[in-house]
Amino acid sequence: MPTMRVFRLSRARRRLLREHAEAGVTDILFVGSMRLAGVAAWFCTATDDERDKLASHLPELERRFREVLGEVGFPETQVAECGATVESQETVDRDWGSNWRKAMQ
Repeated sequence: MPTMRVFRLSRARRRLLREHAEAGVTDILFVGSMRLAGVAAWFCTATDDERDKLASHLPELERRFREVLGEVGFPETQVAECGATVESQETVDRDWGSNWRKAMQ
């Protein structure tokens, strides 16, 4: 049910934002399909330096992302298909004309 999926992603987003705010995460955007199991999280930072520091811990970030998805009620089979990446507003402004949608394609 798409509504439950959106609700669960919203809960996961709030939790992950609180946990990673000190690392410079300013937003988390999700890419996926309402019909397919997997979803990707884009952890957004303000600067390239913050992005690079966070990206150096990407395996741990992805592990925590998957843990939180399980905690908010996603089935393990769906969680296994999820991943994460990190990007900065600085790069999106410079390379994509401030357009996150283009950057995420």
